[in-house]
Amino acid sequence: MSVSEEMKQAGEKLRKLSEDELAREYARAREESEWAYHLTMTGYKEMGLAEGLKEGREEGLKEGREEGRKEGANEKAMEMAQRSIKAGIEVDLIVELTGLTEQEVEGLKEDLTVT
Repeated sequence: MSVSEEMKQAGEKLRKLSEDELAREYARAREESEWAYHLTMTGYKEMGLAEGLKEGREEGLKEGREEGRKEGANEKAMEMAQRSIKAGIEVDLIVELTGLTEQEVEGLKEDLTVT
């Protein structure tokens, strides 16, 4: 079969399909279904992204609060250590009471004697 004949047959098939109401309806329904699927999947992606962002924010806030508490507790321990040093309390006792390391307390002690 020549290319010309194949083209002619393809054109004839296309014409018949175009005339066939059932075939057109099937093609239209398939196209609508594909679009609906695409829109649905896009919606699910957006909902998933929004949920992921929400969870990420909540986790970030939780971690931020926890870090803030730790920093606040450390600042309080440092203040307590400074007051204790000024009151003449031994470094070992300050370490025990504040939970700071000996090096941290010694560093505070040096800072207080310099100023």
